[in-house]
Amino acid sequence: HSGASIEQKCTGGETEMFFTKDQENTTVKLECKGRSAISYVKGWQQKLRGLPCWQAEFDFLPRILICFARASNRMSNRPRVSIDEGIAELWEKSLAAKDSHDLTIETA
Repeated sequence: HSGASIEQKCTGGETEMFFTKDQENTTVKLECKGRSAISYVKGWQQKLRGLPCWQAEFDFLPRILICFARASNRMSNRPRVSIDEGIAELWEKSLAAKDSHDLTIETA
């Protein structure tokens, strides 16, 4: 299993959702910047709570959090290994190259 950490923060953007039949009355927006995957889902829970037209989506959000929890548990149970110093230096250079990509390195 690989991928970004669920704790990694979003660097920007906004999500907007609406029903095409009634965009004016159903539009909800959520700022992404500074949110982790978990806080993003929690943000949607706050936005959708009490909105009848979004009940199915609101009810689905806890299932996403359960998936995050399971993935997090699997990641924490992985074996730890040592790496060559040259690899660490390459990662440091890659991490510093913020103009070309978005990279987060998590260490124990």
